Amino acid sequence: MPIHMRPVRTLSVSDREHLKIRRGIKLFTGIDALDRIFGGFPDGSVILVSGLPGSGFDIFAQQILYTASAAGNCNTLYIAADRPPLEVESEMAERGWRIDTLAEKRWEFLDAYTVKQSVLKGIAGAKGFSDLFRGLPSLIKEGRWTAVDTLSSFIEALRFEEVLDVLGELVEKARDSGGLHLLLVVEGLHDEKTMIKLAHTVDGLLNLTLESRCAEPVGLITVKKLRRMNHVKRVISYRITENGLVIETVTRIV
Repeated sequence: MPIHMRPVRTLSVSDREHLKIRRGIKLFTGIDALDRIFGGFPDGSVILVSGLPGSGFDIFAQQILYTASAAGNCNTLYIAADRPPLEVESEMAERGWRIDTLAEKRWEFLDAYTVKQSVLKGIAGAKGFSDLFRGLPSLIKEGRWTAVDTLSSFIEALRFEEVLDVLGELVEKARDSGGLHLLLVVEGLHDEKTMIKLAHTVDGLLNLTLESRCAEPVGLITVKKLRRMNHVKRVISYRITENGLVIETVTRIV
């Protein structure tokens, strides 16, 4: 069986200098407690955000991108694969995150959900969904942050080797163009080996877990990997409120 290998990219002198500058830039989300704890994310970071449904892992990604967009730090492209964009937008508005109040093109949706449903209903072939995923690296541009909600939808529908290949290209494009890129993963849908391979490919893995012994929705963000940020706290407390996640600077003990 032939071994599939991506060609190795040779960096020019200007590429190396550009990458060196990128590595020194930190991106701030606008969420004060989170920015104090992390000291900003390295520019060009691709991070997995995992959690069970109800843990707030999707709220966490939306809050980061909306707050940064509202502050004028970035434009956002939100790839909605699990739910229709209008549903995501409506739930965000209930928390006070009104996309329609942002400047033009500050927030854009890519509707992968409708493409996926067309495939499931037999209206369209699977190639359309695959082509959409393969095109994700080309959507990363200077000044744009992205979210894939969820990467699990693509992992379930496509060959895993194809997913890893596209992720590798996405990471390379993020290095060149900068920005913060969040890939949401539904905990429990994928085996341990799959998660290890995903985490090895990207820059970081944050896991959100609700504490079942607490009466109110509180939980822990576990930092399982953050490349170039080995100094940060490994466990961060949070609460889910009607206005989003509240990050606590003191770890909660239950």
